[in-house]
Amino acid sequence: DFSDKQDLKEELESRLEDLQKVKLLRTSKREGLVRSRLLGVRKATASVITFLDSHCECSEGWLQPLLQRISENNRTIVSPVIDNIKFDTFQYKNISKILNHEYDIKNIFAGSLTSTSVGGFTWRLNFIWHLPSDEEAKRRVKPTDAIATATLAGGLFAVNREYFISMGTYDPEYEIWGAENLELSFKTWMCGGRLEIIPCSHIGHVFRRRFPYKFDSKPWTRNTDRLAEVWLDEYKKYYYENSKRRWSKKGNFGDISERIALRKQLRCKSFKWYLDYVYPKIFIPEDVIAFGEIRNRASNEQMCLDTPSIGSITVYACHTLGGNQHFQWSTMSEIRNGDYCLDFDGEQIAMKRCYRLPGYQLWRYSNSTQLITHTTTKKCLRMYNISALVMAPCEQTDINQRWLLQHFTKMKVIDDQAQQITNPPFKTHDYKFLSSVDT
Repeated sequence: DFSDKQDLKEELESRLEDLQKVKLLRTSKREGLVRSRLLGVRKATASVITFLDSHCECSEGWLQPLLQRISENNRTIVSPVIDNIKFDTFQYKNISKILNHEYDIKNIFAGSLTSTSVGGFTWRLNFIWHLPSDEEAKRRVKPTDAIATATLAGGLFAVNREYFISMGTYDPEYEIWGAENLELSFKTWMCGGRLEIIPCSHIGHVFRRRFPYKFDSKPWTRNTDRLAEVWLDEYKKYYYENSKRRWSKKGNFGDISERIALRKQLRCKSFKWYLDYVYPKIFIPEDVIAFGEIRNRASNEQMCLDTPSIGSITVYACHTLGGNQHFQWSTMSEIRNGDYCLDFDGEQIAMKRCYRLPGYQLWRYSNSTQLITHTTTKKCLRMYNISALVMAPCEQTDINQRWLLQHFTKMKVIDDQAQQITNPPFKTHDYKFLSSVDT
């Protein structure tokens, strides 16, 4: 892809001379991942196309399980289990409990990815890993059974070539890389296909700590805006609210008329259908009591709660752009930013993955006192030294403990006090993955 690295020029060509089945394609300008892959699609002649990142190593017997599943249903896009190759030693580890990564422009979050992990997404349109639902676990009779997944990581998968072309391939207007995996994932499920992870197929992948090249965030923003406008229907407002931009300026994402026409031609279902039947696990921000900025009174309402990086929570000058300053107070008494909840374990205030169960993530807000109270410890959230947060004994006269929530929706007001919903319905949502016949 128009690389300037010398070892990818004549040296690479000489190494490929004895590999008769390998075709080397070059571009005359940088096209990016999406258009480079589409160049390969046009040159490929086999009935099944397999996409692999360059920083991968295939294990023995990786291909046959993928081909077998596609032969059973050619409208299924299949991915191997992704093993971990350490970026600094190239040590190969069969995945069991290694990595969970949430792709962001600058952040990769470490957690736990197991051999049965499946893909999801956040309202910022980032890919994430998590465990499959209880329903999906019960559906699988044997450990070798395929695992339905709402999204694909995107770097490693196989697909029937004719099917891939018939569904419009990738969106060719995506720049460089970013969100192409979610576009393919949404389109596949909504337009009659399936996504699965095949446990018998393993491929190692180098999870890098940093990008080995310069990367501009503008292509990512254009791609995610384009994804939202084509596929998210009325739910695109949650993407914009969580993405540090109120709304995309008209035209920033290019002409989408052909992709809208493709969606109509393929008779694709709505994004609501996708959320109801494929990914009901995701928290939908309409299920909230209040949303927007959370401003501190001691700063003349100029300082807001802010999540500058994954897991962190602080106070920063209000910028009115949403994104890392856009919070929701859910009907389950959580203070959320995307999939992360304000958490206090008795020692540390942090943003942690929401687990939707009683514990450290439940808070109460009062309109009259303007205090944010942690329901477990009975302590209140306090701004300290302009930019930090602490938990302190609740004191209504302490203006550093007083906060303003921007917008209210379903708030119950009793005697001028906003009460949290008592006995919130603590329950987790399971997937309702449809069988291939149902789709």
